[in-house]
Amino acid sequence: MDKKIKTLFSGKSGERLYARILDTMDEHGMAELIERGVLVGFSGGADSVFLLCFIAEYMRREANRIKVMAVHINHMIRGAEADRDEAFARTFAESLGVEFVSRSFDIPSLSRACGRGLEEVAREARYRAFADIISGRDDIFAIATAHNLTDNAETVVFNIARGSGAKGAIGIAPIKGNVIRPLLGISKDEIRKSLSDAKIEFMVDSTNDSTEYSRNYIRHEILPRLARINPRFEDAFGAFSAALRDDIDYIESYGGEILEKSRSKEVERELLLGLHPAIFARFIVDFAAHNGAGLERCHIRAIRELLPGDNFSYSVLGMDFVCERGRCYFRRKCASAESHDLSMPLGPGINELSGYSAVIILGDMADIPTSNVYKISIQADLSSAIINGSLYVRFRREGDAYCYGGMTHKLKKVFNDRGIPPSRRDKIPVICDDSGIVWVPGLGVRDDSGVGEKMTISFCTTEGGGEELYAALKEK
Repeated sequence: MDKKIKTLFSGKSGERLYARILDTMDEHGMAELIERGVLVGFSGGADSVFLLCFIAEYMRREANRIKVMAVHINHMIRGAEADRDEAFARTFAESLGVEFVSRSFDIPSLSRACGRGLEEVAREARYRAFADIISGRDDIFAIATAHNLTDNAETVVFNIARGSGAKGAIGIAPIKGNVIRPLLGISKDEIRKSLSDAKIEFMVDSTNDSTEYSRNYIRHEILPRLARINPRFEDAFGAFSAALRDDIDYIESYGGEILEKSRSKEVERELLLGLHPAIFARFIVDFAAHNGAGLERCHIRAIRELLPGDNFSYSVLGMDFVCERGRCYFRRKCASAESHDLSMPLGPGINELSGYSAVIILGDMADIPTSNVYKISIQADLSSAIINGSLYVRFRREGDAYCYGGMTHKLKKVFNDRGIPPSRRDKIPVICDDSGIVWVPGLGVRDDSGVGEKMTISFCTTEGGGEELYAALKEK
């Protein structure tokens, strides 16, 4: 393998590629990070094979004994093919004397749970795994990924097509924190040709040919058409990204202290309202990124339009931007998915709400022995005549409404009137039967003319069970 690597970077073309990678490293100060030890994201595909070969050659030429680790992430998307890639990656890394580590994530399941795309969830899982693996180690600091000039062009096209601002249009950052991309100055075709000439094997992901994925469509359908306009379009996109990056740096130099606050978990609504649109867009994108969210131009515009009002929640790509009582923050949707999906039958006696410090009791509390201390109890009397089928409890859904007191009441409006923040409404139980909502604690029982046997239903919080929220439910 050492001989093949020397061949890869020998001759005029090989030396030119090696020099161009060094230029990228020198321009962005990557060498200093690599010398502190480097983790290489290693899929076994052409780009990551080339990167690992470069790191090996760099170590040889610099006579440097830096620590190198190859990390392979199995996304569990392609079955036996993914297992094949992992086996190849392990063998290849070990042939170079490089430590190999693999991790597996069920990306399809995670994607379904969070309601976000496979590519986005897979990317998050990869970088989270990289960070976890080197956490606490003093021999590895840098994380090197094999993004190249073609990847950058794809990213610029993809982000512009989605309506992103300048931040998205700059494409892939050569360096971000401890993450470095040494190959951003060379194209995917150059990488593949050089590996082929040196007879170095690599794996091919069969899904790369499917244009169902947005990036693959750009790669196979859009970029070839751009090449008709400019055969060196990848270099042109690289120059565009660099120039735009300089412009953004200049603009953001005026944001200074304000933009630093985007690293917080929450910010004041008044601060956002006072920002110039150019600074607001950069602030809110950074704020989202630091909290695990991604924004498009339409989201930025919508959030800015909603800000003059308070107590609202706006959905953005698997997250909610929440503004309540003058404070703004991002909340992941899948964090509350369990609440929305919960549907639990209710029977006589004590019914514990799993995951919440609360119970629902069917029957007179005086007749039900319990050792728990209930901080708040909200009760109602139900007539058996109004119950259709069996009772069950779920949590609030969009559009929930029911008739009590001779009027139809929308839950969203009732909660707004009572000043219950949007982030807390998902933990308010909704008692239902086969006909719909029967009762919501603190509100009325569903109207019905039937007369039947009375049954007491109680909603109680246990010790430390969110007294502030449920006190609001008791208010008339």
